[in-house]
Amino acid sequence: MHPTRAIACAALTLIAAAPLHAQTAAAPETTRHSIWLVYGGDHPLSSRLGLIFDTQLRLVQSGDHERQLLVRPGLSFALNRHAKLSAGYAVSGSRIESDDPLVSRRPEHRVWASAQLSHQVGPVSLAHRYRMEHRWLSGVSVDGAGAPTGETWVTAERARYSLRASVPLSGRGRLRNAYVAASDELFASFGGYAGDIALDQNRAAFALGMRVAPPVRVEIGYMLQSSAGDDGRFTERNHTLQIGVMSTAALRR
Repeated sequence: MHPTRAIACAALTLIAAAPLHAQTAAAPETTRHSIWLVYGGDHPLSSRLGLIFDTQLRLVQSGDHERQLLVRPGLSFALNRHAKLSAGYAVSGSRIESDDPLVSRRPEHRVWASAQLSHQVGPVSLAHRYRMEHRWLSGVSVDGAGAPTGETWVTAERARYSLRASVPLSGRGRLRNAYVAASDELFASFGGYAGDIALDQNRAAFALGMRVAPPVRVEIGYMLQSSAGDDGRFTERNHTLQIGVMSTAALRR
């Protein structure tokens, strides 16, 4: 299947599977601002096998309090120059009351598997990523009257599809290594506590990047993270400054 048709099919499948929610009283919209510090590593161990190590430190707007820490190790296997499979484990801890550094984190564990495809359309580099996650989230169990009775764990599945386009900037000197990138990622949760499949998050981003060494890129950009409330409407907006370092430095001699 042509890559553009694959994109359309993936998007239509997610949209068609999302349930239509009854229109009741509109939930109030909430807005917050964050800073995400990102490291993305895919380090070759051999000609095909690689070690993945991603980590994200997500801070509140002022940057002086932690909101979430995510660590995602894994292994990748290159099928060819344009296709790669990967799988691994992820753990994150979130502070519900992010302004209070003494509030303990609420952990989440995941196992995940991804397929990545890349190709060129003229000067534009396109990258597609399909990811499945099985999630274990901590929660609070309640009795029939709704009173909390203790800690518990709930599970759910999540499908993610992202499309990223990057274009090199024409320039001289160091600017020859600069580029701009735009991306969008859809999230759909289902199974377990999530119930029927439904789109519940979208991340749209724009970044300016530079290759500072053959295996290392640095990016700074903006991301709008939109999340759905219980009524299925996207009423939560997170305006995020992202600063990232991506590396493909080899771990083999």
